[in-house]
Amino acid sequence: MTRIQTAARHLDRFPVIRSRDISEIEDLLKATYGARRFQPGATVRALKVHANHWASDAIAISYCEYGAAVEVQFPGAEFYRQQFTIHGSSSILVDGRLREIAANRFCSVPPRSDLAIQFRPGFEQLVLRVNEKFLDAKFSAIYGVTRKPPMDLHERMVSPALTRLGRLLGLLCDELDQSHITDVEIREMEQAIAVSFLAANMDQTYAAASQRDPGNAPLRTVEDYIAAKWNSAITIEDLASVTGISGRSLFHHFRKRHGVTPMAYVKDLRLLHAHTMLATQKSLSVTDVALACGFGNLGHFAAAYRKRFGELPSETLRTRRR
Repeated sequence: MTRIQTAARHLDRFPVIRSRDISEIEDLLKATYGARRFQPGATVRALKVHANHWASDAIAISYCEYGAAVEVQFPGAEFYRQQFTIHGSSSILVDGRLREIAANRFCSVPPRSDLAIQFRPGFEQLVLRVNEKFLDAKFSAIYGVTRKPPMDLHERMVSPALTRLGRLLGLLCDELDQSHITDVEIREMEQAIAVSFLAANMDQTYAAASQRDPGNAPLRTVEDYIAAKWNSAITIEDLASVTGISGRSLFHHFRKRHGVTPMAYVKDLRLLHAHTMLATQKSLSVTDVALACGFGNLGHFAAAYRKRFGELPSETLRTRRR
């Protein structure tokens, strides 16, 4: 577990439970999360549940606050779970093994594991779910092997990899809450979250996987592929497929050649296209150009553009009009 330093009640644009009624809460927990049982503590007299949920085919994110001591049981499912503490503490029973959950402790729950979470009063959390098949495909693309090692239940203290995962999750929640994200950005954020999840939880022997030099031809293939697909979502699987080498080896040698990862290279190419469009296309606004180049958040687009070209997109537009 780790603490995410962002505002509480994430994903309020995606509400699923706003209730004090125990029967209604139990029905909604079963319908939304597949919960098997919901039981308030014996001394609970007042209960107010606030829960939000957003999901894609690859990942899902949930926010919940129960306001009292409750226990919620879940059956095994075909996804990984990772919980992040916002406030307070609780305990989790996974396949009969008890773990404490707090700001500085976390445990990852593998697929097909039964679990029961005992929420204490005042506990708030975000829960990340990662689809098992999606994660398997990402692992194979990164490490060039078709079978990943089984992930046992791990209890760990906060690590840099877990902190990065928490930041990515908080960023995605903020963008979803503000409606400032495109489908292309969502797909690439899903990829970044999956890669961070693997870095935080997989056996570290895979971190030392082969990084043999693939030669120049695969790197040129990647450059050509990115040039052709610059305004579409680009994934590790795509790059591994067109080159026939592992994503980890490819990223390592691409960085040696260009000084950046393929994904940073993609972002720079999108900014270059945006600059050209702003400088030459008379009918387009800054918003039109940002969306056409895959940037849903205009503030982030303007900041990245200014860092790259030394001026705001609107200034390029004004110069063109003059």
